[in-house]
Amino acid sequence: MIQSGRWPSGKALYGYCWNKVKQCFEIVETEAAVVRFIFDWYVNKGMAQIPIASMLNEQHYRTRKGLWHSTRVWAVLIDGRYTGKDEHFTYPPIIGEDLYEAAQRKRKEARHILRKTPGSTFCRGLWCAACAAIG
Repeated sequence: MIQSGRWPSGKALYGYCWNKVKQCFEIVETEAAVVRFIFDWYVNKGMAQIPIASMLNEQHYRTRKGLWHSTRVWAVLIDGRYTGKDEHFTYPPIIGEDLYEAAQRKRKEARHILRKTPGSTFCRGLWCAACAAIG
């Protein structure tokens, strides 16, 4: 089915729905607005995933399964399909490639920042998976 461009089954990516008649993805504007908030807050407002998830929950935005969590925010931030790019399907873009790339640069930069709190149990034995730096 993927070769024919038809959606095989399951849930569509957050922000989209599958139009069975047209055989294509369409934007769900209420969800797409949340995707745009996530990228804007992360890139332009400097917010991290946990505060973004908290803000979305406080403003009564929900995932399809319920409350927002940092892992769900992270999943949105790393998914390039929001730019309209995919090897199997055409997605209408929800965000621009520039914003997506800015988020990826910020993620890569953040991987190199190890937070050390004096006296914290967790400040020993940390290492960066990207560059193997030991914190």
